[in-house]
Amino acid sequence: MMLLAVISLGSAVGIVLGTLGGGGSVLVVPALVYGLGESVSEATSVSLAVVMVGALAGAIRHAQLAHVAWRHAGAIIGAAAPGILAGTLLGNAVGRHAFTVAFATVMLLGVGVMWQRGNDAQRSEPGSAEPMRAARLGRCSMIGALVGATAGFLGVGSGFLIVPMLTTFLAMSMRVAVGTSGVIIAGTACLALIVHILVGRPPAFSLTVTMSIACATGAVTGATLSRRLPVHKLRSGFALLVTTVAIYLVLMAFLGGPPGR
Repeated sequence: MMLLAVISLGSAVGIVLGTLGGGGSVLVVPALVYGLGESVSEATSVSLAVVMVGALAGAIRHAQLAHVAWRHAGAIIGAAAPGILAGTLLGNAVGRHAFTVAFATVMLLGVGVMWQRGNDAQRSEPGSAEPMRAARLGRCSMIGALVGATAGFLGVGSGFLIVPMLTTFLAMSMRVAVGTSGVIIAGTACLALIVHILVGRPPAFSLTVTMSIACATGAVTGATLSRRLPVHKLRSGFALLVTTVAIYLVLMAFLGGPPGR
């Protein structure tokens, strides 16, 4: 039963990653902590590994469809490194209740930007050959710093924040934003996982491998289906799910809280 739950969770996260460019990882940590009894520190490391593999698998498929702005992805990943280190150290320092409330707050922030995405039809599609202007480089640095800190602290890919920031601040189309987000998530999750391991928070091996395989399979499926499915309806339904989980986390933080860190 537990194996089935792990595979189902991994597949669901992968499909969300491949279809929406992120968001599924915010469910991994709560599911591991409250559903499978993992500690918060273990859950965040497992989440990073699973999200890294799933995002990479989805990004490869999006790259084949020419939906990745490589220069922008590279700039954001590079800018994320300091934030990842700072976020990881902060995660080690705060208590479990503060962590849970912070996690729920970020989830609700993600829900807010999901609802506020504008019209995609008039957005450009910057590619790998487009020169990186100073204004865009500054915006990429800002996005990278925020994404890095969130990934290091919460153990999530931050795709639910990356995609709307790419469409809003860099004027990317939804298709390119989703593909580029996958590359960014894979890169930042890899860096964050390395930092987590170096500070003594390695992921559980068997759990990580099983969930990662399921996540990768789901991500490829989601990336393939992203051109056919009504993404706006999927986004709305997922926003409602994330809102429910965030409220649940806040209640649990004050009523009992997750297992020890």
